[in-house]
Amino acid sequence: MSRAPRPKTGLLALGALPLLLADWFIALMVLGRDCAPLYEGGNLTRCAGGLSEEELTATAALIAPALLTLQTALIILIRRPGRAPRMTTDRPWTGDDHHHNNACHTRWRESMNRSSTRPDPPDEWYSTQCGGCRFWIALTGQLGLDHGACTNPASPFDARVRFEHDGCPQFAVREDGSFG
Repeated sequence: MSRAPRPKTGLLALGALPLLLADWFIALMVLGRDCAPLYEGGNLTRCAGGLSEEELTATAALIAPALLTLQTALIILIRRPGRAPRMTTDRPWTGDDHHHNNACHTRWRESMNRSSTRPDPPDEWYSTQCGGCRFWIALTGQLGLDHGACTNPASPFDARVRFEHDGCPQFAVREDGSFG
């Protein structure tokens, strides 16, 4: 499985620099909106909170990295996958999502040919389970530990996912005697 190339740190810094400057400019504009000259002919100005222009610029320079950190954290949180099934990501679906697998197992058990809650199952059921049939092919991933596809053309379950402990009258023992 190939992975998408990760962005280089230098490219991230290149993208962060304009954002940092924009954050500084925004902080400067917000803090400096109430600036007023102290007297008509000079360049001495007082701004919000009694800050001078120089102090205002320095304060904006302190606020800008904090804003950049918040923005970066939000981007990371937005891009992080939530509790949705992992089949929605750009990686191949592996079938290893615990909640999805439990839901599949619950649904698929309803279609079992043999009841696992029967108090007195016939003895032949133990030796003729799907997991020991030569036509049963295990799924991959965690679901493959309990489920597989029936490929027996004579079985009514051909081309269907079956629980390994289920069975049918068309059972054919594996030559090597393996299970699962």
